Amino acid sequence: MQHTTRRYSRIPKRSVFNYKERRARLEAAGYTFLRADSDTEAVLQLHRRERPECLKKLRGLCDDYT
Repeated sequence: MQHTTRRYSRIPKRSVFNYKERRARLEAAGYTFLRADSDTEAVLQLHRRERPECLKKLRGLCDDYT
């Protein structure tokens, strides 16, 4: 999946359990999304905003993101 600017890409491999919470916070901060329900897109936007620090905020199938 690519970010809306096409600058960032992510290949989905793992499930992120708290992406809805992260997505809601990003939407409140003015970020937009192309799909209605995608953990991949939420991770891309979070990375755009916080760079590698975003990995500390993700909870998922494998909590070894950092």
